Amino acid sequence: YIQYTNGAYIDPAQSGRIARAFDGAGPVLITTELGLNGSDDSAVSLVKAQIVEMKQNCPGCLVVLAVKSNDSLAVKKVLLDTTPALGGKTYRDLVDMVGFGFRANDYPTCDVDRIYYENLVFSQSVLQRYMKPTVWLYAGASEGNNTDGTCEFSSQSVHKFYENLFGWIPGMASSGIIGFSLYEFGDGGGPLPCNGVQGCNYCFIEIGGGQ
Repeated sequence: YIQYTNGAYIDPAQSGRIARAFDGAGPVLITTELGLNGSDDSAVSLVKAQIVEMKQNCPGCLVVLAVKSNDSLAVKKVLLDTTPALGGKTYRDLVDMVGFGFRANDYPTCDVDRIYYENLVFSQSVLQRYMKPTVWLYAGASEGNNTDGTCEFSSQSVHKFYENLFGWIPGMASSGIIGFSLYEFGDGGGPLPCNGVQGCNYCFIEIGGGQ
């Protein structure tokens, strides 16, 4: 279960109520606010409160600290805070894993190997520094330009991006990545950056059976 308000409405109490609805079910992964910005201290404080509320209301839920890809500061501010948070446990004790997502078209490059490797290294760093696994909450690529129109993803490069995702699964496992989700398995399912510059058709499978 992914919580996302674009950072506009992080409600710890509501997160607790959501978690309570999952109590006894499982296994359940429930995230804090998606894409936490480590430089926003107010958001960091609210996310810490989310963690406490979720673990308190669903002890069996796996709590996922959801940050922006490569935002080491956000991970540090939460997992290295030694303040007792719940029953003498710290936030690091209460967080089961770190999660993040990425769209290839949002990068200032169209080198899919470089994009994949950058995110793989981030997962490795979380595992090595904090002994926490990671989950890629979403990953996707679209034919068309990148975010600033400086390069273009061809059908071949998009194919290579997804080929990497599935072909490098053994490498993911050894890097502490428990799994990934596609940004859009079917077409039209997620918030899209259709701004007239970058590609915005991220679907892996088109409705009707096409690929």
